[in-house]
Amino acid sequence: RIIILKIMKIMKDQMGFQLAVMAFLCATLPSAVLGQSGEDACEDQKFNEEQCLAVGCCEWDDAMCWSAVGTKDCTGGGGGGGGGPLLVDLEGWVDGKVKWHTPPSGWGSCGAVTTVYGVAICVSKAAWKKNETARTKATHIAQVFYQLIDNDADGVPDDP
Repeated sequence: RIIILKIMKIMKDQMGFQLAVMAFLCATLPSAVLGQSGEDACEDQKFNEEQCLAVGCCEWDDAMCWSAVGTKDCTGGGGGGGGGPLLVDLEGWVDGKVKWHTPPSGWGSCGAVTTVYGVAICVSKAAWKKNETARTKATHIAQVFYQLIDNDADGVPDDP
């Protein structure tokens, strides 16, 4: 929790509130649904459309969030999440640099996404399109996130 709060403060200072909120949702919603059924993770949660689709096994229909996997385990993906809540197949760090990706289906509020040790980072469309400086700041935030998780830079998270 302390790491997430530090990251949110850095993001708020660097990129604005919208990016901080999106990163917080991407960092916390997936971990909140691991091991839950799709119905438990999606339904009756009072999610808005963005929150619903960020879960990874939910779909938005008739202004409500529904399970896209029924009573199956939410970690199986499906629905708006485009293959799972943690963007498992995304490579976030290549040759010592942050690698940004086009958001998959269900991550429509993001202009770009990456992962840091399995935690998704979503940069809002507005922040990503703003200018090169904004994209540089987003990369810096991801780098700081890596450093917070892996202080000795050995490629292994220090606090599991």
